[in-house]
Amino acid sequence: MGGDVPLDLTRSSAIDILNTALDGAASRLYLLADNVANVDTPGYKRVDTSFFDIFSAMLRTRPALTLTRTDPRHLPEPRSGSSGPEPRVYTDTSTSQRLDGNNVDIEYEMAKMAETTVLYDLLARELSSRISMLRTAAFEGRR
Repeated sequence: MGGDVPLDLTRSSAIDILNTALDGAASRLYLLADNVANVDTPGYKRVDTSFFDIFSAMLRTRPALTLTRTDPRHLPEPRSGSSGPEPRVYTDTSTSQRLDGNNVDIEYEMAKMAETTVLYDLLARELSSRISMLRTAAFEGRR
């Protein structure tokens, strides 16, 4: 079997999705931490990301079957234009909670941080579980 291409189990669709979601959750936590750190900065406007809205929409519209190139001579998967909208960081200028122009509500930010932390922990556990299953299959399968 000299022409066999090794299967890269770390590049499975589920692992890619989990990695992307973890990156998005970490980015959101950094933004929310900035909001909390600037709660007393006059004129500061809270920031957030559209990552999870776009990510969940992309998962809902994702095709059920994706092609994988296992040989460089295979044709690449056809692209339908762009891969979708890019998540962005946006500044919330719609409200001001105080006379100094700052619109950070500490209770709201802390609730969003807790929500995102729980999601991050869930995603990390799921990724760890999938990697553990791959490790078990690789090492226990040769017995």
